[in-house]
Amino acid sequence: MKELEKYIKDGITIRKTDHGYNVFTIPTQHFEVESLDMLTVEAFEEAIKNQLDLEDLQAELIAEKFKRLSAEEIIKILDDNMDETEFAHYYDYEKMTKLLGESEEVFNGSDEGDIIIVRYFKEHGVYIMVEGWAMSSYDFEFDSGFIEVIPEHKVKKTFKIKQKDNKPPEDLPF
Repeated sequence: MKELEKYIKDGITIRKTDHGYNVFTIPTQHFEVESLDMLTVEAFEEAIKNQLDLEDLQAELIAEKFKRLSAEEIIKILDDNMDETEFAHYYDYEKMTKLLGESEEVFNGSDEGDIIIVRYFKEHGVYIMVEGWAMSSYDFEFDSGFIEVIPEHKVKKTFKIKQKDNKPPEDLPF
């Protein structure tokens, strides 16, 4: 029993089942044995390994489900699946949502004759922009390519520095 101490030091629960015993410890979680004499160092080590494998698999599945794509990955997906005009006019909402999750248009305006559209991909925390121009009052052409945009509030940082002559620190916007 002494060799099992490290496995059961935080407690153990053993419950009789129709097929043997259900054993629970913190490192192993639940595992099954047919008889109590099967509670060996090897059985605990195998149960710990199985639990760690299960946790790794769960982590992979969660990461896949909630994978955050980088701006480069989003731009590659957009390049492969739609043109800038489709993106700007959101012609195929279902297609874009299926590819990249929910997005919202956060800017639609003009700058010196150019039309600028910015979409925020919520699940990924990424802003993508396209630029175009008006061909008529109702028709716009976009061909700038997909461009990552980093909002000003995420770029501006203020750093404090201490000057050598012991003057008060200055704010330096970067």
